Amino acid sequence: MRRRAFIWVVLCAVAALLGGCVLGHDVTTDEPVELRCRPVMSPGLRGADVANQMTSGFDQLFPAETNIGLWAYSLPRDKQWEIFSPDAEKFLPVTTFTHNAEDGLWYPPTRVDWKYSASLTILAYAPREQAVSFDKKRGLIVEGYDSEAKHNIDLMYTDFLADLHCENNRLGVYLPFYHALAAVDVKVSTTLTIPGSIAIRGVYLEQIATRGDFFSHPDPVWYPAEEKQTVALYTNDAEGWVLPQNNGEVISGSTRYLIPQMGLTRVVVVADVMQGGMIAPEQRFVTDDVRFIWEPGRHYTYSLNITAKSLHFEEPNPEEYQ
Repeated sequence: MRRRAFIWVVLCAVAALLGGCVLGHDVTTDEPVELRCRPVMSPGLRGADVANQMTSGFDQLFPAETNIGLWAYSLPRDKQWEIFSPDAEKFLPVTTFTHNAEDGLWYPPTRVDWKYSASLTILAYAPREQAVSFDKKRGLIVEGYDSEAKHNIDLMYTDFLADLHCENNRLGVYLPFYHALAAVDVKVSTTLTIPGSIAIRGVYLEQIATRGDFFSHPDPVWYPAEEKQTVALYTNDAEGWVLPQNNGEVISGSTRYLIPQMGLTRVVVVADVMQGGMIAPEQRFVTDDVRFIWEPGRHYTYSLNITAKSLHFEEPNPEEYQ
């Protein structure tokens, strides 16, 4: 009798172990999960028109009006992307995900079910309207990007989000986005006082590459084109940006998204100078050559001080978008 009891205990233990191996998870997770997304701007970074709006202590809201382009590849859940990516099957071709005001998540046009057996690796970018391609090794690829034609568009991307399991993403896949471009703007001041004043008509950067190719993986990198041109940070043919009224303030509308690069530039300011009741129109102030290095996701503010005859330049301190 004692022997039978011992055998029964052993059989129960073996059955429990086998049950754990066969199931390995709560049976409720066998139900497919709807694929949807929770995009955010990564800590310390900003998207258009969402500065200082926080979803948590770290992440900033993603602009609701911006559509996302998303790829997804599938592997069996016991295989890792880093090793088996050549074998991964396309789960979802590049697809548009849009914001749903009811729950604040981003959805594809039709429901996409994600089964327990599939491990997904995802890559996304925004805005969806930008022409891009995708490669398993180089990630997001943008060729011939024209920053001058799209100077107010914030190009964003995610890293590879590898080996995702559906049961951990029931509330939406968490998508942290990064900025591919550099943001550049300018603030000016003058030592002139009323009744002397200056009306800024234009601020320009010379010898800037405005076209280039971008690859997001393994590290984000830009290859600027060789041809260079002058970029207008600000132009105004009407009242202009009046100093000293706006001394030390970033010029309204001067922010430009530009291709990250390095080189030499000269900052040029064109302004109407008013002194003693006399106006000297369209005076040209030019700095010496200025070395610059613009990195992805960095914000550069050029500070200029204008006297009646000269333009003084202060080296910008790069900051993350904020």
